[in-house]
Amino acid sequence: MIFRYVEEKFQQAIDALIGASSLADRLETAATYLSRLGDEDFQNHAALGDEFFSLKNELTQISSVGGAGSIRATIQQMSSAELEERARQIHSLYRHLMEAKAVTAGLAV
Repeated sequence: MIFRYVEEKFQQAIDALIGASSLADRLETAATYLSRLGDEDFQNHAALGDEFFSLKNELTQISSVGGAGSIRATIQQMSSAELEERARQIHSLYRHLMEAKAVTAGLAV
């Protein structure tokens, strides 16, 4: 399976994490890109999907509040350490995705 759509969403998320705005704002943008991914995007890679959905659940723990969606509401409640950890998790998942892609393509990792 080629991860073109998944890879695109993760690349957008990684790009969003690089910037001058606050980490909370960057993480919210990154999480919004990743929120577009669903079960069908990880059909052939259950372990990667499990890791992804665990992160997705951590980024949407709090229900929508007022006009803020669950991603924003959750991120607003996170400490700096939690924000940094979620950003690291996105980077780690992207690295695992690229490793899975390389293995699928028969490349050494």
